[in-house]
Amino acid sequence: MSVGGPEPERHSKAGPCHLTEEGHTRLATVQAAVYAIELRMVKAIPPQRMAVLLADLDRIAAALEE
Repeated sequence: MSVGGPEPERHSKAGPCHLTEEGHTRLATVQAAVYAIELRMVKAIPPQRMAVLLADLDRIAAALEE
């Protein structure tokens, strides 16, 4: 199991939990894979288009907050 912690009481909100050592290892592995994919995606964007893309992404994120 990757997440540990006390068993929550039935019919109540979940109590605090923490990642086990295995959970931390899995998280680090997945984060590294995600970062590698993000780097490949960013490298595919021509530098002269990056500013426009970032501005567009800011507008998209703002629209989602409305």
